[in-house]
Amino acid sequence: MFDYDDFIQRISNLRDSPPVEAPNNVLKDILPRFDAKFPTSKIRAEEMKKYFPGGVEHMNAVQWPFTVIINKAEGPYLYDLDGNQLIDYLMTSGPCILGHNYPEVRDYVIDVIRENGPATGVMSEYELKAAKAICDSFKTVDQIRFYQSGSEANVAAVRYARLYTDKQKIIKMGGHYHGWADQFVYDLHLPGTGPMFSHGIPRDYYKHTLSVMPNDLVGLEEKLKKHNAPGKKGVAAVILEPCGGDSATFPHAPGYLKRVRELCDEHDTLLIFDEVVTGFRLGVGGAQEYYGVDADITTLGKIIGHEYPSAGAMGAREDIMQMGLGKGGTDSEVGEKVFTAGTMAGTNITCAAAYKAIECIKKTNTIEVAAKAADELSTKLNELFAQYELPFFTYNIQSILQLRMSGFCAVDLTKTGALEETLIRRENSTKYMALLTLEGINTLQAIRMYTCLQHDKEIIDKTIVGF
Repeated sequence: MFDYDDFIQRISNLRDSPPVEAPNNVLKDILPRFDAKFPTSKIRAEEMKKYFPGGVEHMNAVQWPFTVIINKAEGPYLYDLDGNQLIDYLMTSGPCILGHNYPEVRDYVIDVIRENGPATGVMSEYELKAAKAICDSFKTVDQIRFYQSGSEANVAAVRYARLYTDKQKIIKMGGHYHGWADQFVYDLHLPGTGPMFSHGIPRDYYKHTLSVMPNDLVGLEEKLKKHNAPGKKGVAAVILEPCGGDSATFPHAPGYLKRVRELCDEHDTLLIFDEVVTGFRLGVGGAQEYYGVDADITTLGKIIGHEYPSAGAMGAREDIMQMGLGKGGTDSEVGEKVFTAGTMAGTNITCAAAYKAIECIKKTNTIEVAAKAADELSTKLNELFAQYELPFFTYNIQSILQLRMSGFCAVDLTKTGALEETLIRRENSTKYMALLTLEGINTLQAIRMYTCLQHDKEIIDKTIVGF
């Protein structure tokens, strides 16, 4: 069980400790060891620089000293071009909770492609199957719309909220990630950074996006009061990751979500839960089931497609979803209604995968099994760090495990030299990621690990040896 007070104590200790680098004799061997272990990847990585800026298209891939090219994903493992096996804790950045290429899902999708084709561009039976499975799982979702990603689903959610409430502003929490749409690339990754990552986006695109620091209920209430006052444009919605920013990198304090729900109700503002990571991972009914707090609008992404492409959805109560038809509740070409579209949204492939993956998750108790694996892994890693008297630590919320070795995300950005210290600590994480890769362990930038149904005791023990 996640202990917030323990987290605050540990993260403060890590932040106040000097950055811990790997020993020099270990660091100097990274390059030759990479060259020896991943020779084919090195050749391909150089070739990729010709076709991709920087040679890497995925931000969570190994990027230094060069990217490792993966040839196959199976169960809890990845296999590179040289045949090296990596224990995978990236799990395609979260959605793969059954394990890679899960046979029952794969075979079902293949049969659908063979018999029905990959997509139609119009409604199909598999959209209905997937929609029923999602609505049956989330008690707050009466109806849904499929989209092609979590980013698209979040854009749609805000658009629906604005028409439903006749308000314009949205409030997000600092450090929370909702995709790369213009209005969400603000105060991203590191709370308090504002437009630091908003290059190429005119200010007008995010001028209606307000931000509040994590766990700052006073600041949230002040913004809701100020912008919902008479004559103001109003706050249409508060949007957040229900487990905390960047998948619990910045976890919520006890009672936080409940109070946010109350404040939204007090100010006639909708509450949007971005369940792109937490849906079908914290609980069958997502974070809403796990925390016992309901959202007005729920967004889902890659988790529903379980590795299969074009996966995204937005769902809500029927009265909110009617904004897609029009404020009068009937479809009209000239009435006020939300416009969203997507030819490849809700394809046979995506919806077949969603339907079967949800069925498999439920019948195998995947959520509980993966969470137990994360509990065991977190406990053993903390014991290992304590054994070597390191300030490192881990914590987990169900099967989302946060790994704190560099502490770059905890630097006080208001102090002198904060940016330089953040960059130094971030570079340490890059080196840790490379070292773990050499030991056959794939993580999300050495800061996060997702466990799945197939991370058993033997794999966890091998992971501890690798660390």
